Amino acid sequence: MVSPALGCPPWPPDQAWTSPKVGALTPVGGAPSAELGHRDIAYLCGPEGNVLDTERSDGVAQALAAHGLALPEARFGSRDFSLEAGRGAAAEFVALAPCPTAVICASDQLAIGLASGLHARGLRVPDDVSLIGFDDIQTAELVIPPLTTVRQDRLQIGAQAAGLLLRQLAGANCAPDKIVTLPVSFQIRNSTSAPRPAA
Repeated sequence: MVSPALGCPPWPPDQAWTSPKVGALTPVGGAPSAELGHRDIAYLCGPEGNVLDTERSDGVAQALAAHGLALPEARFGSRDFSLEAGRGAAAEFVALAPCPTAVICASDQLAIGLASGLHARGLRVPDDVSLIGFDDIQTAELVIPPLTTVRQDRLQIGAQAAGLLLRQLAGANCAPDKIVTLPVSFQIRNSTSAPRPAA
């Protein structure tokens, strides 16, 4: 059986992989915020133990390390990937001292929800905090401000996974530990900017 996406296995995450997998390479997730000059960057994570979130947080940590930065231990509690979870995380964000100047979110829905929650508390994106999502869902470019996000080519992921599955069905010997990784790209929009100079 082929997993259609890295980190989205059709079995519990505490069980070992027993088939090839296809997914997106994610160690670029924090680059725009670091390149814009942000140094206090938080990560709004997904559910604890979720393989998808683990892959993304590891990728963010690698990207920040390339800029001489370390991803702090999760300063947001574990949650799902929903709009509601993102909006609820705004209360935790404003309680941080000092507040990070940028937040990298494990999904676009988390980022959009967080932006809504921050707006309700008088904080502006990107003037007060820059936000980056992951997935490039259709809504990402329609919200205000349009969301900077990491885009993975889902069609190509699906095509590669289907190709592996068809080869297995045809009797090809696909190594169980085979991993196909595909590149991701940034969609730079208006939810990120350089941090404001300290007062």
